[in-house]
Amino acid sequence: MKGIAFELKGDFAFFKKPDVNQENYFTYSHIHKVALLGILGAIIGLDGYSQAKRNNSGEERIFPEFYQKLKDLRISIVPHGDRGYFSRKIQTFTNTTGFANKRSNLIVKEQCLENPHWTIYLFASDEMEEGLFNTLSDYLINKKAEFIPYLGKNEHYASISNPRWVNLSDVEETSYIQSLFPLREAIEFDNEEDTFDEDDDFFFRENMPTSLQKETILYGLEPLIYTNMYMENIEFEHMYEAEDKVLVFI
Repeated sequence: MKGIAFELKGDFAFFKKPDVNQENYFTYSHIHKVALLGILGAIIGLDGYSQAKRNNSGEERIFPEFYQKLKDLRISIVPHGDRGYFSRKIQTFTNTTGFANKRSNLIVKEQCLENPHWTIYLFASDEMEEGLFNTLSDYLINKKAEFIPYLGKNEHYASISNPRWVNLSDVEETSYIQSLFPLREAIEFDNEEDTFDEDDDFFFRENMPTSLQKETILYGLEPLIYTNMYMENIEFEHMYEAEDKVLVFI
């Protein structure tokens, strides 16, 4: 099966956690599926959140167009940070819009990721609109974009490089996964066995958005894991091998 891969990086990235909305803004540790779909939607010219009010027939649109059309796209995210983490920086700025604080200006401290880098893998599911993945592939391979992609905020420009076709082959059995993957109760982690990179074992876990909820359009969260540890009882519906890596697609 054919898929698309590319490198996604930038000087900074900020994927805001919605559970904090006062003086301190925190970021997710990695780009998540919804944010990635937003980037891909911008590349092929789909509407975002600000346009998701009403369509031409007057009916309310449940989801932003980019999510409505791309939510069935299968993605896999491979981090290139140190043990699954990127260094972070705190930026301080003044919010003078009046929306954050009616009485005075609000001093905001915002956390962001420094020099993030992920390898992204994509393939089309049967539920996707016919021809949409071909359009997306054409834009990526030929380095075209309708709108400038950015990593969470429009001052954090996204660099997309080395777009390429890859072969995805089925994985019958494995003890390692080289991408982010959803936590499953059946998986057993064994720190007595060798790691896939022969380095000290590490284990990253964070509840991250993998979907949008209907009506509220709030994030649907799922615990995602990134580890180099040996594992047993690994079973996923969409698990493939590409470029000598075992990948789980979400």
